[in-house]
Amino acid sequence: MSNKAIFLDSDGVLNTAIMKEGKPVAPTTLSELEIPEEVKPALEKLKAAGYLLICVTNKPDVERGLMTQEAVDAIYKKMRAELPLDDVFICYHENSACYKPKPGLLLDAVKKYDIDLTRSYMIGDRWRDIEAGQNAPCKTIWIDRHYAEKKPNPPANFTADSLMQAAEYILKTSYQLSASLLSADFARLGEQAQAVIDAGADTLHLDAMDNHFVPQLTVGPLICAALRRYGIKAAIQVHVMAQPVDKLIIDFAKAGASCIIFHPQTSDNVAQSIKLIKEQECKVGLALSPLVKTDAIKDVLDTLDFILVMSVNPGFAGQPFIPATLDKIKHVREVITAHGANTRLGVDGGVKIDNIASIARAGADTFIAGSAIFNQPDYAAVISAMRKALKD
Repeated sequence: MSNKAIFLDSDGVLNTAIMKEGKPVAPTTLSELEIPEEVKPALEKLKAAGYLLICVTNKPDVERGLMTQEAVDAIYKKMRAELPLDDVFICYHENSACYKPKPGLLLDAVKKYDIDLTRSYMIGDRWRDIEAGQNAPCKTIWIDRHYAEKKPNPPANFTADSLMQAAEYILKTSYQLSASLLSADFARLGEQAQAVIDAGADTLHLDAMDNHFVPQLTVGPLICAALRRYGIKAAIQVHVMAQPVDKLIIDFAKAGASCIIFHPQTSDNVAQSIKLIKEQECKVGLALSPLVKTDAIKDVLDTLDFILVMSVNPGFAGQPFIPATLDKIKHVREVITAHGANTRLGVDGGVKIDNIASIARAGADTFIAGSAIFNQPDYAAVISAMRKALKD
């Protein structure tokens, strides 16, 4: 399965452009390079969501004699040292196929990294960046810096004021598939976890059950740590179905969890448990099992990165989707929208190819699937079919 990517222009997006007569120009020396504070955290959000981060930039000033190759090398060496970029593609020649608005730089990256353009974005601050993305083609986001030059035509898919706003738009509107490891073969857990990521899953979902809060005993922090030792780099959501929860929050964070999701019934103080997760530098999620009302999120919504609506009773894999969950998903989405929160909404339980579209229409943007993927011989075929259902 192909990768998804964010293509980023450099000047005006990753670094501050120098303004001359209302138009942006690139820094020509290392001393002129300025990276805004918002850039690194915006990129880290996109990186955590599974996107490759690829800078694609024109540098005609070298050929024009206005900038040295040594200066270009120094600038991008510093940018790659300070920012979580996966690669930098540079075009030096105005008449070549790589020069934006031609899509050559993007297509070179597609070949090198096996990128799925339908799941990818081009972020730029000039019309030629947006046209390059459209010509590739991929989705486009224009950062409007109010330059004294023409605007993108046709317009980009979204117009943002900043890179952070662009990143938040992508994270809010893009669907994510998370593979639930409860249905994997635990004798080959590391192997299957990597295989499902290679097949196109965005993240991994690990269910930790205590045979007390739910009638099943599964895994603890040692398994999460083992996945990291195996070499798993993808984000791992840990869904903690255990009581009390606070000690496990610390242990799972130390073990390498990216996001920790817990049930409000398992905490003596939900707000304090959320604070504890954030102190471990993990994303925080709250899970709502079928009998728990949505009121549980009301007072803490602004502090949540993720809300997980359980569409089965927690405890066992392979249960059928509870149809009434669709109304609950719709209500939670309405609450998120009304608050203007940047909170993802996931659904766990009985998610399959034939119902994923209806779950998305109800308002979900993240889909946790276990048996639907791991019970099939071709993970990539299942994930591809799920993505096709979401697009159709």
